[in-house]
Amino acid sequence: MRKRHKTVLFMTIALVLFAIINTAFSQNYKIDEVNFIHKDKQTIETSDLKGAVGITKSKYYYSDVLYNDVISLKNYYFDNGYFEAKVLKDVKFNNEDSTVIINFIITENLHYKIGFIQITGLDNVSDSLHKTIDTMKTIKSNSFFNKSDMIDYSTGILDYLQNSGYMNAAIKTDSGYVLRKQDSIVNITLNFERADTIYTFGKTEISIDSNVYDVNTEYLRKGVAYNEGEIYSKKKRADTEKNISQMPIILSARIRTSSVIGKTVNLKIACRLSNKQELTPFVEGTNINNYFYGGGGLQYLNKYLWGGGRIFTSEIHALYSSTNVNLVEMINQLTQPYLFNNKSSINDKLSLGYYNFDGYTNSYLGNIISFRYYIADHTFYNKATFDLNEELMRIKYEFGDLTSVNLYSSFLSTTFIHDNTNSAVAPSRGFYHSITVGEGGLLPQLILNSFDNNFYYSKFVKLSTSNRYFINLSNKEGENVIASKLYISDNISTGSGPKVIPIQPLYRYFSGGSNSLRGWTPLSNGFVNDRRMGGNFWIEGSFEFRKELFPGSLTFTKNIKAAAFVDYGNVWETHNDFRVEQIAIAIGAGLRYKIFIGPIRVDFGFKLYDPLALNGEKWLYQNSFKTIFKEKFTISFGIGEAF
Repeated sequence: MRKRHKTVLFMTIALVLFAIINTAFSQNYKIDEVNFIHKDKQTIETSDLKGAVGITKSKYYYSDVLYNDVISLKNYYFDNGYFEAKVLKDVKFNNEDSTVIINFIITENLHYKIGFIQITGLDNVSDSLHKTIDTMKTIKSNSFFNKSDMIDYSTGILDYLQNSGYMNAAIKTDSGYVLRKQDSIVNITLNFERADTIYTFGKTEISIDSNVYDVNTEYLRKGVAYNEGEIYSKKKRADTEKNISQMPIILSARIRTSSVIGKTVNLKIACRLSNKQELTPFVEGTNINNYFYGGGGLQYLNKYLWGGGRIFTSEIHALYSSTNVNLVEMINQLTQPYLFNNKSSINDKLSLGYYNFDGYTNSYLGNIISFRYYIADHTFYNKATFDLNEELMRIKYEFGDLTSVNLYSSFLSTTFIHDNTNSAVAPSRGFYHSITVGEGGLLPQLILNSFDNNFYYSKFVKLSTSNRYFINLSNKEGENVIASKLYISDNISTGSGPKVIPIQPLYRYFSGGSNSLRGWTPLSNGFVNDRRMGGNFWIEGSFEFRKELFPGSLTFTKNIKAAAFVDYGNVWETHNDFRVEQIAIAIGAGLRYKIFIGPIRVDFGFKLYDPLALNGEKWLYQNSFKTIFKEKFTISFGIGEAF
């Protein structure tokens, strides 16, 4: 017996030593090449195969990583319908330079297609739900099998059931997915369970841990997305938790089932409060009229002013672009969320500032009242805003006929928005579209014409649309993205009179700069009387390819991106002056580096087609190398993506 124990101990020590030596040996070898060798055919891109294994992300050879990668690669083929794929490894060491070449030898064999798709466990589901489920098929017979598509399909059915009252519906844990191979066909059976009872929402209790600010739970109840007695919906339950969590005074909100009585589900929402008041210094970077500004300021925030969830913000900030382009501004904002219901809010913003721009200065007192309403997910236009912007301004010009003017401007507008992009900051998929209709000058016309004064105003109608489209080209979100935009705006003058003056730069458009045509500097483009005044008709668009340069990197290089772009557009005095041949085109490329305030951006742009240039010099290739870099080339800086 003692001899047997010694043998076991000796073998254990030998295995540990072997593992240590093997690991040390492996770490001394750098990976020279990783190859994917196909014995029969190749139907999956090499880039996708590299993403499925871990050895390609390592600098050194590790035998255990390679062992796991063989399994991962075989599973990857299985999940894509190659149920009989074979994966072998071949490792070649070079002792002279301590490198290793790794070959994955792959035999794909048959690529299986889907035969029939059967769903079980939904016998008690209503006929109307059955009909809807029948229209939800995202996988089809005779298409190649893909595990992710199958799971997405079954998850979609499950979500629909749980949003239609079947709270306990589930995919069977032991036999939810049954695959049966037959020749080159795989038949799929999806097995559901407990889809037999429709539940309704019952009572909802809201509790606040350490309610030191005396927050009213009835205010929090405005975030509840369902009514008592309504059919249970997992989505509305999740929306409720999200709505309350997004209230600034709330640090966290967790919703749980407190009891189930018969077919009624009672819930409890437990909340924790954040600090009511904050004083925060900040730095910022932004673009105004296509000039890049940097600066900062100080912000005071009260998250629960006077009860009722009102949010008050006061800040002072300064922005600098150059010695003659800068501004200082004080802003006070009051927001009332959940004005009528959890879909509506109102915001009032009061601004006092001094704006020094190229050719004029502007001292102003302004106020914007914005009413926002969330319509619905299933409608095309899912958001709407109604805005009233009023400003008293003293503008001093260094050019043109006006030396100074006292201006009272107003702009009343309605905007409808469709937005299904996946991110507000850096979208990689989806479509954003808005359309705005507005009228300027109605209030000044009613007020200023009633008594003697030295204020003037402009009368006009504005029509505009903004469109942005994003396509993700890789498995990893945001690694390779095609982005495009198209903006069109038109100001149409509608009045005349002793107090009516032309539309001022505040409401006009400009072309050229870091967020516009990047082959031009700010305000250097346009078929207008004076580019410092801008124009009233504007078209601008872009196509941009954005790419992560070092995907999978764990060092500082993971934040580096590149972009190649084509910008087009121009600005005209009015829409009657528009000519297709006057659309300018810029091309170029740039780098981005992500930091805490967003990606820092530098773009190198060229004037591919300059309609303002002399004949024979309009196209980039018609100019000498020296002229190109002297007159046709621009470097732009910014924070955040160009759009």
